Amino acid sequence: MKIIETKFEPTEVLVKVEFKGKEWSEQMHASFNKISKNIKIDGFRPGKIPAHVVQEHIGTGGIVSDAVNTGITNFLDHFWTDPENKELITKIVEGTPSVTYDKVEKDGIVFTAKFEPTPNVTVDKYDNLAITPETEAVTESEIDNEVNRLIQQDIMLKPKSADKPVADGDNVNIDFKGLRDGKEFPGGSSKDFDLIIGSKTFIDGFETQLIGMKLNETKTIDIVFPDDYGKVDMRGQKVQFEVKINSIAEVIKPELTPAYLEKFSFAVMKNENDLRLAIKRNLTESKELSAKENLKQKVSRELLTRIHISYIPKAYIINERNRLLRQTEGEAQQHHTSLDHYIKSLGFKNDEEYQFAIADAAKSNVTVALGFEHIVAEQKIVVTDKDVEQYLEKLAKVYKTTVPAIKSQLQNNFEGVKGFIMQEKVVEHILSVNKIKG
Repeated sequence: MKIIETKFEPTEVLVKVEFKGKEWSEQMHASFNKISKNIKIDGFRPGKIPAHVVQEHIGTGGIVSDAVNTGITNFLDHFWTDPENKELITKIVEGTPSVTYDKVEKDGIVFTAKFEPTPNVTVDKYDNLAITPETEAVTESEIDNEVNRLIQQDIMLKPKSADKPVADGDNVNIDFKGLRDGKEFPGGSSKDFDLIIGSKTFIDGFETQLIGMKLNETKTIDIVFPDDYGKVDMRGQKVQFEVKINSIAEVIKPELTPAYLEKFSFAVMKNENDLRLAIKRNLTESKELSAKENLKQKVSRELLTRIHISYIPKAYIINERNRLLRQTEGEAQQHHTSLDHYIKSLGFKNDEEYQFAIADAAKSNVTVALGFEHIVAEQKIVVTDKDVEQYLEKLAKVYKTTVPAIKSQLQNNFEGVKGFIMQEKVVEHILSVNKIKG
C-alpha cells in the first residue's frame, strides 16, 4: 500500500491510499484461504473444500470484501509507526480515521482516510494577568478539630444529668429536620446523629444555637447557608432546622502523654504542644497545595481568552468530555449516591443542563491544554527524571507513605505525573513573567 495523495483542509486531512499489485494479490489469496478454512458447506469437511467450490459459494465479492477490511486494518496499524509517515503524523491527530472508498475492484482498491489536523495555536502576551494569590493561615480552631479527630476513638463520654444543659465541647445525640419554605429539603435531615459542639461539623450558627438546650428539648433554629456552600442550589438559602436533643455527654479526652502520642505517625512528641505544631505543619502544607491549585485555575481562566486555535479537534473534545463524565461518576460513588442525585446536588436542574456544562468545560480545558503545550514548546520547558523523583517524594510526604509504594501504585507509568509537573512548570513560568510569587 502507498499514499498517493495528501490533501490538507481547515478541519480535515485527506490521505488517499492505493492498494494494488503484488501486495493486493497476496492479500486476496490470504483472504481466500482464511474463508476456505472457516466456511461450512454441506457435504464437505471444514478446511477440505475444493477451491472452485468455495469460489462459487462466496463469489469474488466476499473475498474482495475481506481483503479490503483486512488491508485497511493493517494499513492503520502500521501507519503511526512507519518512518515514511513521520512528518505527516506531526500534522494530524492520532486516532482512528473515517474511511471512504474511491475505487473497489478485483485488481485492487483506492481509499481515503480522513484524519483531523493538529491545530495551529497562538497565545497573546500574558505578562499582564489580573491574578492575586490567596493564602490562608491555619487557625487554632482548625488545629483543635484535627486534634479531636485524631483522639476521637479514645475519648470517653460521661452522660450529664437531666438538668445540665448543652455546653461547648459536649457530645450530643440529636434528631434534626431541615426545612426550606416550610418543606423538608433533600439531605437536610437525620436521626440519632452524634455531634461534638464546637467541632464545626455543621455550617456556622447551627452548633452554637444548641448550647443551653436540655435533654429531650426540641427547638427550631434559623440558618443561612453560606454563598460558597458546596451544593449550588443551597447557597445563600434561608432555612430552619427542627432539632431534638436525645442525649448530652461530657467529653473526657485522653491525656496526651509521650506514650500515648507514639500512636500517631508524626515525629517524636512529648506533649500536646508538639502534637499541635505537627498538625499545624501538615495543615499548612495542605493549604499551600490547595492555594497552588487555585492559583493554577486562576491562571487557566486568565489565559483562556488569550489562546487562539485554528480548529479544536473533535477527538480532543470527546476524550476530555468522557474524562469529566468518569470523574463525576466517581465522585457520585464516593458520596454513596446516584449519579442523577449527585448532578442535582451540584446545582444542575437536569441531565441536559449538566451535559451542556460538561461540553463547555471540555472545550475550555482542551483550549487551555493546547495553550500550555504552545508555551512549553515556545519556552522549551522540560520535565526531568529529577523533577519526577522530587514530586513523588512530595506525594509520599503528604500521604505518609513511601516513594516505592507510590511507584508501585502507578505501575511505574509516570506519564500522568510528568503531565502534571509540566502544567506546574508552565504556571510557574507565567507567574514569573507576571512577577507573582506562587
